[in-house]
Amino acid sequence: MRNILDFPNSFYPQADIIALDRNYRSASLVLGAANASIGLAKERFTKNAAT
Repeated sequence: MRNILDFPNSFYPQADIIALDRNYRSASLVLGAANASIGLAKERFTKNAAT
């Protein structure tokens, strides 16, 4: 987990971070549950809501 959270500081500006905001394979119920549990994490990357 720490290597993911520290990635921007370790490789900036050599690497770009591309957020995968859309998931075309999961049902909305599964995505809602996953987003709810991710929202409880103390340390995480924020993401934009899919439109």
